[in-house]
Amino acid sequence: MATTGALAPRARPFVGLARPRFGIETLILAGVAVVVGYLVLSPLALLVVTSFRRYDFTGQAIGYAFTLDNYREVFLSGELAAAAWSSALYAGGGTLLAVAFGTALAWVVERTNAPFRTSFTLLAAATYFVPGVLMALGWNALANVRIGTLNRLLQSFVPVTQGPLDINTIAGMTWVFGTHLYPIVFLIMGAAFRTMDPALEEAAALSGAGIWARLRTVTLAVSRPAILSALLIVFVRGLESFDVPLILGLPGKINVLTTEVYSTATLHRPPELGISATLGLILLAVSIAGVYVYRSATARALAFATITGKGYRPQPLQLGRARHVIALVCGVFFFVTLALPLLSVFWLSLFPFVRQFSLDAIPRASFAQYAYVLSYSAMVEAFRNSIINSVLVATVVVLLTSIAAWIAVRSRVPGRAALDTLAFAPIGVPGTIMGVSVLLVYLTLPIPVYGTLFIVTIAHITLFLPYGMRLASDALLRIHPQLEEVSALSGAGWLRTYRAIVLPLILPGLLAAWVTILAASFRELSTSIFLASPQARFVSVIMYTAYTDGNTTAAAALGMVMMLVVFVLAVLARIFSRLVRVAA
Repeated sequence: MATTGALAPRARPFVGLARPRFGIETLILAGVAVVVGYLVLSPLALLVVTSFRRYDFTGQAIGYAFTLDNYREVFLSGELAAAAWSSALYAGGGTLLAVAFGTALAWVVERTNAPFRTSFTLLAAATYFVPGVLMALGWNALANVRIGTLNRLLQSFVPVTQGPLDINTIAGMTWVFGTHLYPIVFLIMGAAFRTMDPALEEAAALSGAGIWARLRTVTLAVSRPAILSALLIVFVRGLESFDVPLILGLPGKINVLTTEVYSTATLHRPPELGISATLGLILLAVSIAGVYVYRSATARALAFATITGKGYRPQPLQLGRARHVIALVCGVFFFVTLALPLLSVFWLSLFPFVRQFSLDAIPRASFAQYAYVLSYSAMVEAFRNSIINSVLVATVVVLLTSIAAWIAVRSRVPGRAALDTLAFAPIGVPGTIMGVSVLLVYLTLPIPVYGTLFIVTIAHITLFLPYGMRLASDALLRIHPQLEEVSALSGAGWLRTYRAIVLPLILPGLLAAWVTILAASFRELSTSIFLASPQARFVSVIMYTAYTDGNTTAAAALGMVMMLVVFVLAVLARIFSRLVRVAA
């Protein structure tokens, strides 16, 4: 018989090996906890300390006394208020767009009989894997107030000499953010719609409610916790967003909190590290508050759970002739939000200088910029570093979190809840803050990683711990603890049980985490831009540098190659994951 989520029994903790015997097993568990604690706490501690210190023109701290001068300067400056207001408008507006688009698309895919639903799912996933920098470059080429292709087209119908579109505004930035991050909402709302009892909508239909009335009063009402979760998590991502404000905001003299942190730490002469740390703590506090509200909302979501069980089969809504119209609208949406910006970047990459789209220019197109990108030694080195770094980051995060998740979910080890919270904490740390914090740590500690590839690797491992932790925990929760208890009763220790039983069963979930983290690390900019050096170049940083140096077409070619690498890695990992499932 089906049961409600609120009444479903809670999975009891693993009791067979609640306290692994002393020896190599204890050392492994303790070592994982120590490493996670160091990775998360050391940069945040240095960030707090730095916010209470003043620095001279050489970047050295003035004395050892703590001071509130940084906080006074930040709060008395009008720049903070302007940046905070811009951040709120950008994150809030983009969140509303992302929730509207993602929810509508999830409803079409999960609750209707519209054609091409599988294709829509794949296109939404493809949108998520496109780097934000590339989306920003594409929309800048399309809607720049002076040279945008769409503006040139619209000027044939509107009597203006510039515009009418201007992507270098809050509205333009909001559009790019919302149309890039809606896949997060699509995933959250898709899961909610899949598990909703269709009898609720059927009862509304019997009462005379039409499709849109049922959508408003039943479907969306029952999915309220999922909508709230989507709102909060995308809003926090908006506050942390860096690439879109960097590419589109700074040329329009629009600063948000993340670009303020970047400017004070790298563009000011001398760098104002104390001010950057203070701004970072303010942004971190807001992000953590949002994450706390998000976790509280998802913890209460069981109150809205509907009937589930093995016999549950949701029936799609029959849209009649309207299903073809809705499919056409979805197709236009993907063309505008995904195909257009990518096509504009591809067009840029075919010429040695920025050229407007025209049929006359097609014979002059070539792949010379790609040859330049793939032959230039610095860029080849950047690709090598980015691939090595992303593979290292994904592997280390998966190894760490697979064990940390076991401690949190299965064991009765004291402090397991604190470890879970600690590993999830970086979800509220913007990439810019992580970059500044890790930079401060290794400028202070006598560990020789500053200026090397490994300082970026350490920062990325810390930044992506929450992704691995959540996916590994979800995989463990699907395995009944009796399997491990039987192994324990047979005399097997924790390490043997974990290696022989747990690891093979959670391997598909770990592979999903691995490919997600791999793609995210490969394209990451906000942390890498603080830590990259001439001795450790990365693709995302070189692409941004090429753009700021005026070599837009080379940046476009580099971005297209980077996107291709990400897609190839994602496809290979997905194929490998399916082979593992078949072998299991």
